[in-house]
Amino acid sequence: MRKAEKALKTIHLVLNIVFFWAKNEQNLKPAIYASERTMLTTWEFLRKNDIFNKKSILSIIYEIYRTFLTIYSEYFNKIQQYCHIQNGLHGYGRNSILENLNIFEQLGIICTTGVLYIFQAGIEQDKKLIESAQAIADLTKTLIENHLSTRTPYYDNHIIEISEAIFLLAFFSEKEFIDKWIKETLNHITFAYKKIGRYFPIQSDSFDDVVALTISGTINKERLIEISTLLPIIAQWCAVLELRESYSLVRDITEKVFQNTILQIWYPDNDTDQFIYVCNAAFESGIVDAPISIPETIEEMKTMIEKVQENTIKFEELSSVRYGFPILPIISSRHYRTPFLPCYWQQSVIKKKS
Repeated sequence: MRKAEKALKTIHLVLNIVFFWAKNEQNLKPAIYASERTMLTTWEFLRKNDIFNKKSILSIIYEIYRTFLTIYSEYFNKIQQYCHIQNGLHGYGRNSILENLNIFEQLGIICTTGVLYIFQAGIEQDKKLIESAQAIADLTKTLIENHLSTRTPYYDNHIIEISEAIFLLAFFSEKEFIDKWIKETLNHITFAYKKIGRYFPIQSDSFDDVVALTISGTINKERLIEISTLLPIIAQWCAVLELRESYSLVRDITEKVFQNTILQIWYPDNDTDQFIYVCNAAFESGIVDAPISIPETIEEMKTMIEKVQENTIKFEELSSVRYGFPILPIISSRHYRTPFLPCYWQQSVIKKKS
């Protein structure tokens, strides 16, 4: 056990060194990714060795977590000024594709910071942390308002960042803002696909495919949207938040514009916990619900959610959730591109039922 404690303390020291170098170089992004990987892999070490009951180990893990939170907070403090400027974050890309991908990356980091504060507030019972999360949610709205590219996701897996943002904003009852953003996003996706033939979320999440579609025109648009997770997840968000007009809109476009697209959602299974902290868990575990149809009413969609949840693992069966770190699957979504777990939006439906 002493050997494990020493190794974890060394890892924490190395993370602090990376953080120090990143601050000196005025480039915190490497520290963000290093802190994410550190949190995920150290949790996998705990899980694999089943040492959750060792207080000395858990105290070191918590110290690593505090450093992780500090790095995210530092990044947020550095970037927030650019969110208040019209297209203020676009200067970090050399063309429209890179600008778009950068915007969604920044959106994900900022929203993850807000969710971190929400979960930490639950642990510490500190109202100031909720106030900080509220400020981050307000900045998220500002970022979206000042960057039209947040309505034009290029990758299907940008639903991860969209879901993080909705999760954060919904916590502070920003339903009206979410509704407006969803409508604008759906309208932009539809227009981009039908009229322009590019700038819509492609299923492969491949930079080369975006270039082939957007610049060289060497790939057929239908081939790149044969599958979508973005559309059914948006539909379920609309159902959970009672956004009836937006729900009708997504149902309408899936029937009339994307009628040949297979709608699907990935769910974790009993094997997911052993992969989610080390890789994209969807490649190694889980089940896919497909093809999904968007029922006529929100009530029918909620019934669908209840039936699916009856046949999937419970949220608390993930070790990070069971032992008080429900942020880690979200970090895995950002870091490894593991799909955003449906329980984060579906659990409200299940709770109401129970």
